[in-house]
Amino acid sequence: MTARRVILALIVIVALLLCLSIALLLFLQIRQQPAQPALPAATPTAVTGEFTITFIDVGQGDSALLRDPNGFTVLMDGGVRSAGPIIAEYLRDEGVRQIDVLVASHPDSDHIGGLITVLEMDDIPVRKVLYNGYPGDTRTWEDFARAVRDEGLRLTVTRAGDRHTWGQMRAVVINPQAGLNNPESNSACLAVMVTTGQLRTLFTCDLAFDQERDLINRGVDLDADILKVAHHGSGEGSSTAFLEAVSPEIAVISVGADNTYGHPREETLARLEDAGAGIWRTDLDGHIVIRTDGIRYAINEPLPAAEGQTPVTGSDPAGAAEPTPLPTARPERLYRVVITTVFYDGELTNEPDEYVEILNEGSQTVQLGGWTLRDKQNHVFTFPDYSLPAGEMVRVYTNQVHPDTGGFSYNTTTPVWNNGGDCAELRDPSGALVAEYCY
Repeated sequence: MTARRVILALIVIVALLLCLSIALLLFLQIRQQPAQPALPAATPTAVTGEFTITFIDVGQGDSALLRDPNGFTVLMDGGVRSAGPIIAEYLRDEGVRQIDVLVASHPDSDHIGGLITVLEMDDIPVRKVLYNGYPGDTRTWEDFARAVRDEGLRLTVTRAGDRHTWGQMRAVVINPQAGLNNPESNSACLAVMVTTGQLRTLFTCDLAFDQERDLINRGVDLDADILKVAHHGSGEGSSTAFLEAVSPEIAVISVGADNTYGHPREETLARLEDAGAGIWRTDLDGHIVIRTDGIRYAINEPLPAAEGQTPVTGSDPAGAAEPTPLPTARPERLYRVVITTVFYDGELTNEPDEYVEILNEGSQTVQLGGWTLRDKQNHVFTFPDYSLPAGEMVRVYTNQVHPDTGGFSYNTTTPVWNNGGDCAELRDPSGALVAEYCY
């Protein structure tokens, strides 16, 4: 009996040891398997549904409400204080449940005054507040900043070169630049290019001629379908050169009826007309609602169901002799690849190396093989075979290699980009200029 028990015990021990051995072998086999490659970064999803961009009639001021097909909501500016109830009523009428991003372009009262009311609304919370990093010194600004704090939020700085994803909308800040010394309020306002599908809308806040010239000189891609005209159509902005760079199909002027400033100025209206833009004005048209599926758009009327490439027209714009048919989409350039920045002085900051950042703003992957990047002194970098997905960026460093941003480098210890000013040129294999960035 004792011997039988010993044998059974031995059998149990052997079985346990066998199980442990099998488990150990499986564990080691799993450890030795190569790690699964990381999933590639998600590319922008196809647009489904309807975007709306509403220029709210707030009188002599600016306010625009942007919504994507899923209801992601951005409110840019809010007019004067007395416009707050107008905006609040409009938000409720449109069924807005929250403001995902609130943008204060600059501290002037005709842009932030009405936002105080929005921040104080109990039924429509605000999730994030962006501003240009240059605070004001007026009572209106103090009340606005306090309302932000009371909402449990902080003012988040965004400046030229920053990119934002707002639901299915993409935004690139083009003004102001960082490091300005006590700038004039209008010159430092937040100007933003917003892309909804293939439609591009440029919000120019209160930019004047000097800032327009700077944007052109920096090689910023200004091409847009819709232009929110700067400074209520004042005579100090919307230069001929700027309008040529933007080439807008539609120009929207947010302006008060019978205002004491004489806005919009006749010379500005003439330049817009010469540029071929259809002009819409809140003082004459009220709220201006642009609906788009990302390709076609309609103004102040429903967007019809897509029927091939049928043009979409809006109702008569103010001052237009007759309706102008709007094409289904602006013919897209061969490439929508831009240079977003040239970081030329790494030694004086935490960034140890120079680099040029390149972004594919288009909807298709671009093959960069054979493309060249060069400066004024003709330091040339030639891209190897590389596919740049839509919405993705790469950097070309001077001497370091960073695989997480493409792994491209001039592989030289000699600086390429001139601290005193330079121009970066990006050309395709045929030698055609695709993008330029000057500083």
